[in-house]
Amino acid sequence: TFYLSDGLRNIPRDFDTMVCAGMGGDTMIHILSAAPWLKNDRYRLILQCQSKTPMLRRYLSENGWRITEESVLRDGRFLYTIMEVYYEPAYPRLTVGEWYFPPALLENPGEALPEYYHWVTEGLRIATTHRDDPEKKQALAELTALAETPELTWLKEERK
Repeated sequence: TFYLSDGLRNIPRDFDTMVCAGMGGDTMIHILSAAPWLKNDRYRLILQCQSKTPMLRRYLSENGWRITEESVLRDGRFLYTIMEVYYEPAYPRLTVGEWYFPPALLENPGEALPEYYHWVTEGLRIATTHRDDPEKKQALAELTALAETPELTWLKEERK
């Protein structure tokens, strides 16, 4: 069943899967924050945001949500991720670097993953060149170290 609603305000709670796609991570955070009843392991969230993905991952991690699966998808010249999320408050929180490139991406590597890694790290390099941002510097250091591990050196290869 499909519903049109302002966030989850008018949605009956008898579902098991919610799909939220095509909006910014900040909007998704607003929707999730307004529905604290979702913090229950019976709900599965499928999330695909158009922007501010690290912000969304951070929010999810800091609020007890676990990204169980995430994949990179290409739409024309754009790369997006789509994630499956469950409420698991005991699961360890993501690190700053994992807000930008979470472990779930490595568990299901697709063809676009090296390109996504390159896109994320290049964005962090540019951001840290133009201003002092300790969070982004830490994320870049974590992601650079990640790609230096012997089993993950293939991440540095950009495929198009």
